[in-house]
Amino acid sequence: MAEKVNVEAASVKFDYIEFYVPVGFLVDQQVISSLSIGLNAQWMPQVFPMVKIKPLSGARWDLTYQWGNFSVDMPFTITPLKNKQFSLIIDPFFEYWRDGHTTAKTNRGLALNLPGNTYLFAGVNVNLAFSF
Repeated sequence: MAEKVNVEAASVKFDYIEFYVPVGFLVDQQVISSLSIGLNAQWMPQVFPMVKIKPLSGARWDLTYQWGNFSVDMPFTITPLKNKQFSLIIDPFFEYWRDGHTTAKTNRGLALNLPGNTYLFAGVNVNLAFSF
């Protein structure tokens, strides 16, 4: 006698939990009286990466550590000569971030093989500042 199996479609949600320690530097140099250029570079190594998978409530899987994550931005600050209260800040940025693959295994040693992810963020922030 054949057994009937019902399969329901279920959505799976991955909640990545990743603590990191930012290490970096920030410099700012005035080029001319109305323009300064900065550089903010950060290395962001992970120290406690894991993923929680829903609907597997309570299951948290360890991920491999990723040491190559970094962020860089270079703000250009333009201040008019007549009015030093207003500034225009143009800040291009780039960030590289990776989630590691899972190192979790079943009780029998079968690897669960959740792959890693790579994220590339790039853009430009434009801000108008007023100092008082």
